[in-house]
Amino acid sequence: GSPEPLRSQLMNDRAIRVHLLSTIARVPGIKKTEIYHLFESTLFAKKYQKNTVVFKVDAALSYLENEYFIKCRNDRYVATDFGRKSTLLYIDPLTAVEFRKAIGARERTTTRKNNDGNDSHTLGFLHMITTSADFYPKLSLRKKDFEELSSLIQHHSDELFYPTSEYDYSRSLLALYEWIEETSDRMISDNVGVEPGDMHRMVEIGDWLAYSLYEVAKLLKREDLLTEIHNLRTRIKYGVKEELIPIVALEGIGRVRARALYNAGLTDPRKILQASNSKLSAISKIGPTVAAKLKKQLKKIEQEKSFRHNHEIDRF
Repeated sequence: GSPEPLRSQLMNDRAIRVHLLSTIARVPGIKKTEIYHLFESTLFAKKYQKNTVVFKVDAALSYLENEYFIKCRNDRYVATDFGRKSTLLYIDPLTAVEFRKAIGARERTTTRKNNDGNDSHTLGFLHMITTSADFYPKLSLRKKDFEELSSLIQHHSDELFYPTSEYDYSRSLLALYEWIEETSDRMISDNVGVEPGDMHRMVEIGDWLAYSLYEVAKLLKREDLLTEIHNLRTRIKYGVKEELIPIVALEGIGRVRARALYNAGLTDPRKILQASNSKLSAISKIGPTVAAKLKKQLKKIEQEKSFRHNHEIDRF
C-alpha cells in the first residue's frame, strides 16, 4: 500500500517550546539567526512557509524569555538555571511554570500536619501533578464524582496551594488519591472507573512529575517541601499510605506485603529484623522464603551501617 504522509510534530506549540529550550541550553550563546537556520532545515519548514516558522519560533522565544527560562544578551541566547533544569527533566516549560507559580504562592508555614508533624500539602501536590501539561490521561469527571470531590476538597482545603473549584479537577486526581490510600485496583475500577492499565500509566507519569516537582522545589530553595514531595513520590510509586514508606523501601516488599507486616506490629525495618523467623513466616503473604530474604537483606543493611559508623570514628 501507499505509505502514510509524514507530518512534522513541530507544528505543535509544545514541541517548539521543548526543542527550542533544549537547543539553547545545549548551545549557549546561540544567535537568533542560527536558531532560524536550524528550524528552517526541518521537515516543519519544508511543509510550511518561512513566515510561519519565524512566527512560531519568535512566539516561543518570547514566552521562554518572559518566563525566565532564557536570557538574551547582544542577540545571543543562554538558558537560566531554571531553563536548564526544565530541559534536563524533559518536562514542558508550561509544566515547570505551573510548578513554580504554585510553590511560590504557598507560604513556608502552614497549620495542617501529617503523621510526622510536617506540613501537609498532599492534595495540592496531586492537583498540581494531574493538571500539569505533561500529565496523561486526564479523565473527565462524571456526575457522581462531583459529590465525592467536593467532600475531598472541603476536608483538605488547607492542603491546596491556591483556591480551586470542583471543575478544576479531573477523575485522574481521584484515582491517584485512592491509589495512595491503598485502595485496590478492583475498587478503583468499580468506584472511579479507571482500569488497571490506565492506572499503571498514571502512576508512571505521576512518579516522573513528582520527581520533577521535587527538583523544581529544590531549585527554588523550598527545603520545607522537599521531604513531603519525596514521600509523596514513594506513595505514588507503591500505592501506600505514609506509614508504610519505610517498609516498601525494602527489596521485594510491595503494598500488600508492607501492609501485612505493619498490621502484624512490624512497623519499621528494625522491628522486622528483631522478629523471629517463625513470626515472620506466619504473616500472610510473607512465608518462609520471603522471611529469610528479608532477614538476610536487613542484616546486610545493619552491617553496612556499622561499617560506615566505625569508618567515620576512625577518620575522626
